[in-house]
Amino acid sequence: MDPLRSSQTPLLLAMGVTLYVGLLHLWYARRPFGPHLWVALWSLIALAFQAGRLVQLHTQDPLLAVVAARSYAAMAPFLIASLCGLARSLSGQPFSPPRVIAFLAANLALSCAIAFTDWFVGSQTGLERDWFGASFIAVQGRVTLSVLPVYVVLAFAWIARAIRRSPELSPAELAALLSSIGLYAAMGLSSVASSIGWLELPGVAEYGPVVLAVSLSFLLVHRQRRLEDSLHFLVEARTAELAASELRSRGFIENAPIGIFACDARGVVTMRNPRLLSMMGRPADASTPGLLHTKIFPAMRQCLESGEVMTGEHRYTSSWGRTADIRIVLAPLRDANGVVTGAIGLVEDVTAQRALEEGLRRSQKLESVAQLAAGIAHEINNPMAFVRTNLTVLREEWQALKKAVSVAAREPALAERLGECEALIDESLEGIERTISIARDMREFAHTGSDGRAEVDLNQIVEGCVRVAGAHRKGVTRIEEQYGAVPRIWASSGQLRQVFLNLLVNALHVVGASGTVRVETAVEGSHAIVRVHDDGAGILPEHRDRLFDPFFTTKPAGEGTGLGLYISHQIVRGHGGEIAVQSSPGHGATFEVRLPLVP
Repeated sequence: MDPLRSSQTPLLLAMGVTLYVGLLHLWYARRPFGPHLWVALWSLIALAFQAGRLVQLHTQDPLLAVVAARSYAAMAPFLIASLCGLARSLSGQPFSPPRVIAFLAANLALSCAIAFTDWFVGSQTGLERDWFGASFIAVQGRVTLSVLPVYVVLAFAWIARAIRRSPELSPAELAALLSSIGLYAAMGLSSVASSIGWLELPGVAEYGPVVLAVSLSFLLVHRQRRLEDSLHFLVEARTAELAASELRSRGFIENAPIGIFACDARGVVTMRNPRLLSMMGRPADASTPGLLHTKIFPAMRQCLESGEVMTGEHRYTSSWGRTADIRIVLAPLRDANGVVTGAIGLVEDVTAQRALEEGLRRSQKLESVAQLAAGIAHEINNPMAFVRTNLTVLREEWQALKKAVSVAAREPALAERLGECEALIDESLEGIERTISIARDMREFAHTGSDGRAEVDLNQIVEGCVRVAGAHRKGVTRIEEQYGAVPRIWASSGQLRQVFLNLLVNALHVVGASGTVRVETAVEGSHAIVRVHDDGAGILPEHRDRLFDPFFTTKPAGEGTGLGLYISHQIVRGHGGEIAVQSSPGHGATFEVRLPLVP
């Protein structure tokens, strides 16, 4: 009969498919004991099985038919073993070397028993017809060959149990794989039953690899595509997350309250945020390099060369005339090997902090000066009191002496001399009284830090402030005083002295060597009013709303902290009052303090 019309033709096609599948999965095998490697191994074993079956169908020699039948029957344990390895790989469970060796040894023993003994496949042959009606030499299997169906059933149960544990297979993939393995097992069982004689139909086990190979290829390709899609989705998600993280980082850098910049290993600035530009701007003198080159660049070069963190503070004047104290921190950037690839710099404006520290230092100095003034005032007051007492006694004695020499005092020259002496005594007493008053004011100002409140005489406090502030007068500057009838108020005398002395000193500085400062007190409604007016240059409109802000000053650098009016404003508000200013350029300024009569 024509071989093209026998089982040999579809078997050759099946062998081609099995070979192609084996080579394909061998190409995709990337890791040991992976699914692709197990499929490639199974395909090669199945190809050997099909080759033995092809020899049996083609040969006319009974002995060669027996050898071929035993050969391909001996492949069955290895086919089952490779499918078990595939199931183990898909389940994600690790391989135990002792168990694997024992399992392979058992399968090798069973395969050798089938191939080299007649316990399973005998030597009896006979002619049978295949599915196409072509005759071939069939080899009779023994009953002991029924161990293979038992092995197949047990192996299928174990494979199904292992595959169900796979975390990577979808339900559809799991159902397709179990169905194809079940069909393959059924085809193998039919061939065993036909060989033993339990089934009168020809076996179809040689075509089983095609069914299972196609199913496994589709499964693994589908699984690979699904994993790639999942990986693609994961990459897109991570990319989006990375982009969001970069956006957050960029937003943080762009909106950071401090200046940030970065440079490469050559010191070339590669990034700077807007805060750095707004903080530093261009240098005041366009002919001189900016802070980034004159101050930061040497430290940056040292940071890149030594790989150490560098810090420092510098003073910088921007193009709009603002002088700022800048703190700089430079840190090296390293790659995975620890090589310095650049540096990152942080620039912070610490002008306000330094002004506050300077204000605190001045407060400490003032406190020390106040304590010293209190001691000096105490030491001055005692001898002045002694001198005043002696001058008072001297004046009384002088009056008595004047009466005793009244007759002689009628002489014009002597009377003139006696009058001059009496005037000198009166002037000395007046000077002593003024010295004692100044010492008393110094002693009172030495306790301005106290917050203790009591009933105080507002006019007396303002008068004392005028006497102390008089030391700041220059040239022909005048201080005019006008006091109204103001009842006693509940307040801290020390804090109010600080407020009024600050307003008076500021006014005297404004008018300079020629001008007038006028101080007046009054009562308006339920408030006591204190006004300090100067006829200086006035206050610019753009400065008026910032007068009471902390650290704001129009004085040159080093001459003011910008805290005087701020502290005065806080003190007045703490007393439940208000402080306001009225001014226009060229017409002086008036500061008005309103304090409640009733606390």
